[in-house]
Amino acid sequence: MAIETTAAGGALIKIFGIPVLAGAAATSLGFMFMWPKTAKEAGVRFFVTILFSALMGPGRGRAQLDAGPVR
Repeated sequence: MAIETTAAGGALIKIFGIPVLAGAAATSLGFMFMWPKTAKEAGVRFFVTILFSALMGPGRGRAQLDAGPVR
């Protein structure tokens, strides 16, 4: 049974897929405005942006929801 057909696979895609896509979009925006000087810098920026988006994005969203509406 492939992971794509299970409920756990769908949950993993839902939890990690959106933050990773957001990180990739943020990386592309960063590259549009500040082009990396070396290939190593590009790789590091790409990896760190996607990593922190996947790790911190869901927590930040949860904190925003818990804070309630802005007055």
